[in-house]
Amino acid sequence: MKLSVGDKVKYLNATGGGVVTKVIDSKMVMVSDQDGFEIPTLISELVRIVHEEAGARFFNERFETPSNPENDHGKVRSEEEELQLESLDPRLIRNRKSEDIYLAYVPHDQKWLITGLVDIYLINNTSFDLIYNLFHRITRDQYRGIDYGSLYANTRYLLDTVSREDLNLWSDGSLQFLFHKEQLNNVLPPFNSDFRIEGKKFHNEGAYRESPLIREKGIIVKVVSLSDYLLEKE
Repeated sequence: MKLSVGDKVKYLNATGGGVVTKVIDSKMVMVSDQDGFEIPTLISELVRIVHEEAGARFFNERFETPSNPENDHGKVRSEEEELQLESLDPRLIRNRKSEDIYLAYVPHDQKWLITGLVDIYLINNTSFDLIYNLFHRITRDQYRGIDYGSLYANTRYLLDTVSREDLNLWSDGSLQFLFHKEQLNNVLPPFNSDFRIEGKKFHNEGAYRESPLIREKGIIVKVVSLSDYLLEKE
């Protein structure tokens, strides 16, 4: 990958990113982060964000929406929230045999797994950028919007940090996806599916397992396998 001064980039193995301010040589550039600090960084550890592309324009666009005091989960991604976006391990991407999307539940306390706060991630282990919509099931035929947004290919995003009492809002609902690439042979149809995780699973330490997707112990639920989804549509 060739980088030029002014290119916006994100780190592959760390959170955050910045702007290229100087090309040192064919392998290294200077990156200015959000605090204005310039850091020499290997090009192999960066991914470029091309704003002129249609998908990139959507992912960097900001929308103004009226606040709703009864439901503050569905919120627009701010610059602070962008820092909650992390690239997946390059080895995981390189050795990937199928493209899948997951929900992950990761306890803050990795020693006492069934207590304390829980981070909830949406993991995009695919080569597609995503637009997602997340709903909580209130009754059999009624849903409430929880969160919506966009997610780059090969990344994971911290949706929220919740208490154990609020886990039910994130364990029974529905997810929708739109898939985007700059070039592809066929346009993928939108995905829509319900999901449900038994509450007792969160109280069973044996349900929490280590995974390279989260680099810690957690409960991981596969929402969709693109290979299976495309076969089903065909």
